[in-house]
Amino acid sequence: MSNRLNVFFPYRSKDEQHEDELTRGFLILVKNIPLVSAVIIDMIRDFMVENNIKYENLIEPITNDDAGIVYIDTQVSDTDELFKRVEGKRVLSILISDEKMKFDETVENVDRNARYDGVVVYDPKWLLIIENKPSHNNVYFEQLKVNVGSEVEVEPLAISLSWRNIIKSFSSLVQRDLLNPLERSLVVDFLEYVDTTYSWLNPFNRFGICKDDRYLLERRCNDIMNELQMCDEVRYQRGWHYYIPLDYEQVRQLTLYPEFTDSDWKIVLHAHPGNNMRQSKTLYKTIDLLEIIKLAEEKWVVKPHFVVSFMSSNLMYTETGRNFQDYIDYWINNIDGLRQIKRTDDMDEFSLTRETLFKREHMLTNEDIHTFDEKIASKKYSKLNLCPGLEMKYSWSSKEVVKLDNQNIFIEEVRNKALEFMKAIGVEIE
Repeated sequence: MSNRLNVFFPYRSKDEQHEDELTRGFLILVKNIPLVSAVIIDMIRDFMVENNIKYENLIEPITNDDAGIVYIDTQVSDTDELFKRVEGKRVLSILISDEKMKFDETVENVDRNARYDGVVVYDPKWLLIIENKPSHNNVYFEQLKVNVGSEVEVEPLAISLSWRNIIKSFSSLVQRDLLNPLERSLVVDFLEYVDTTYSWLNPFNRFGICKDDRYLLERRCNDIMNELQMCDEVRYQRGWHYYIPLDYEQVRQLTLYPEFTDSDWKIVLHAHPGNNMRQSKTLYKTIDLLEIIKLAEEKWVVKPHFVVSFMSSNLMYTETGRNFQDYIDYWINNIDGLRQIKRTDDMDEFSLTRETLFKREHMLTNEDIHTFDEKIASKKYSKLNLCPGLEMKYSWSSKEVVKLDNQNIFIEEVRNKALEFMKAIGVEIE
């Protein structure tokens, strides 16, 4: 076998955007990862079933005892010695493009000069010839005809696979944690390569083609956050979401993610301004209450998000016993008095905070006060941070999202909502 599919040998005859590089990356995965090869064989078999190929003529699943890939290479000429060693095989001509296609013509064995994007010998009886055309607009049926000598049988049906379905299946392998660490790394690298170089092949480049799949919707949200160009790199917070890191005193994170109901989903823009003491002290010096009220009248959900923390650990949070207008107004007028509370031998500061701020000023509900007494005050925390933040969300229904995204305006819609949120909390945008 040649070295073209050896990951340690450089392959520099084409630039990274050439379709041959896409083919090579794909075949490296098929060669080295059993689950990937199983996925592709199943896709070929499914296409044959959909087109009424008799059962005895279907390609065998890779789980059969005698089935398996024994040879695989890329950029193979029709004059290669391989074609003198495949007597008795049955040839499948396979097109991989952005869309599945169906042809009226049939595959033939013809006398022509050919160079095949991929060649796979699949026991017990198959020779797979692969043609990669990322755009179906560049497909000519003559490219699917083969020149493999007279000692093989050619299947007349041209097999058509979709890159979008392939990528979705590869993404599913990652999502369901079905790969070992090295395999996962290879697949993720390939998906990132496609995302960078052939982004239009992705099944998540429009919400409308994500098929209500949570993983694909999340990937689409991540793409949008990157396209907003509000940060160098979208990051992930364990137990929460991918998010845009922000460099503002009032708020440090902004996220976009899918949220599912019983029968539908929506896309949510979400932030927690004032999420620690430092952010809170800046937030209530810059926030515009009238603008926040205006946002609430325009589909924004605004709630108090009061956090009690010890060092960097959030011990509890609550929406408090106040509506957001009274809550914001209170902290605008009292933010200068916000400070860390410390435990003393007689617990004076803890007790005073409980009776005044929490109980009299309704910063915690009665149930929250019980939680505070049981899980915080009764423990040996030496000090507590009080963080009177906010929770702010804006949501688009699935129908709104698909319509706006199909019109190529959803990204700007998200940008405008993010900017109006930041204006309302007093962030100065350059």
